[in-house]
Amino acid sequence: MNWQPQSGTEAITGWINQGVLFALVLAVAAVVVCAATWAVGSLAANGAVVARARTGVAVSLAAALLLGGGVTWVHWTDTQAAAFAGDPKDYGIEDAPQTPAQWEVLDLSEWWTGNINTIRARDGLPPLATDGGLAERARSCASSRAGQGGDCPRNYFSCRQDTGMVYAAWDYGPGDLDKLNQDLAEAFIRSPNPWGGDDTHRTLDPSTDMRSAWVALRDNANKKAVVVALLENRAGLAEWNECGTFQ
Repeated sequence: MNWQPQSGTEAITGWINQGVLFALVLAVAAVVVCAATWAVGSLAANGAVVARARTGVAVSLAAALLLGGGVTWVHWTDTQAAAFAGDPKDYGIEDAPQTPAQWEVLDLSEWWTGNINTIRARDGLPPLATDGGLAERARSCASSRAGQGGDCPRNYFSCRQDTGMVYAAWDYGPGDLDKLNQDLAEAFIRSPNPWGGDDTHRTLDPSTDMRSAWVALRDNANKKAVVVALLENRAGLAEWNECGTFQ
């Protein structure tokens, strides 16, 4: 009935075995003493002694059975534990380095500018045009924000430098990537400001000769993307309805 020690548990296993053995010896001794007392009480016709001795025998036997059966049951569960052992990889921490980014360029200018023009037409505004050069600048800006090198216009100086150009950017996570395969929602077109606050929204600026470029850099390996919108009035600042920026 000894508990078999595992590596590193020899000391505590020895204590358990000694404790169980000592308890069993006490239980057996109690059975013997109570049985003898029971016999003496019966011979003396002492009912009170007999009753107490009978109870002592029952309790001692129960204790001995619990000790013996308990150790046997624990031994059995120890043999079954291996079947329920978890796979160590299930408890591992995901500390592997991220997969090197594989950026994919998505030029959404024609598609999303078309979505914007649908709303502009409904509001009686002239359509936005697309421009390859502007799309390339948007790609450079998206690349810059993705840490891949490039350049973004400085919104703060757009008015002072008479460029008539502003940009906005959005960082997409795994839950946002589906947006790259969808039309721009009207609510977004009417209020696209990524940084919040009150602003004149360039998507619905009533100026003429407005150009629009929308480019996304998508990292498929790490499930993220950078989206850049670049809006410009090619006629120059004098034709810009209101000199405002996205920030």
